[in-house]
Amino acid sequence: MVTYKKVKIKHKEIRYLDIGKGKEIFFLHGLAIPIKEYIPLIKSLSKHYRVIAPEIPLKSTLRKYYGFIKSFSKKINQNPQIIIAHSLGTVIAQSYTKSEPKIKREIDINPPLNLHHSFARNIKRMLIFRKKTKLGNFNFILHGTKNLKSYQSLYNHVKKAKYNKGQFSCKTLLIQGEEDKIFKADKDIEEKIKSNKNVSLIKIPKATHALPISHPRKTSKIIKDFLKIRV
Repeated sequence: MVTYKKVKIKHKEIRYLDIGKGKEIFFLHGLAIPIKEYIPLIKSLSKHYRVIAPEIPLKSTLRKYYGFIKSFSKKINQNPQIIIAHSLGTVIAQSYTKSEPKIKREIDINPPLNLHHSFARNIKRMLIFRKKTKLGNFNFILHGTKNLKSYQSLYNHVKKAKYNKGQFSCKTLLIQGEEDKIFKADKDIEEKIKSNKNVSLIKIPKATHALPISHPRKTSKIIKDFLKIRV
């Protein structure tokens, strides 16, 4: 049983988890998956770190997502040096890390490495994923055109993501499920990643896009091992 804390940002109440003690970590959930699904992973990480995980509201642009994380950080008076994100949350993490030099480590789980797939194709994949896994409510997909536009706006930024350019603002770990059918890695992107000394890529056999949810302990161990390495 975990207890959510609350904070007001621009007159809107935001729930967030704040669990554990030690070095602070920002955890950004996938925008299609409720934060509650990550609780086993967060609890595992909280044995050695303080994990702060806000419920991210839908925004219309990547800049607004960055603004939300920035406002949240200021409101709770925390500036972690570590950021962990999953799925499309990794795009927000990239934007935040690029603008915040205090971030020393970034860990992206199942980031969008497939830059050649269409928006419509990935929507279909997300819906199939929801049906198979029965994970929460993919409300931004299912509840109207406005939410679809919000997703598409963020998805459009994927093509501008640093994976495409092989650029990383800090020491970065990419964790990819080999069976991820939503954001399956492109070989050319993998080659760029391998040539970058600032980034590591770990592929998990038989793991899907739900990697941090279906394999919380394994994901936690990989993250902890990475964080033990000195920069």
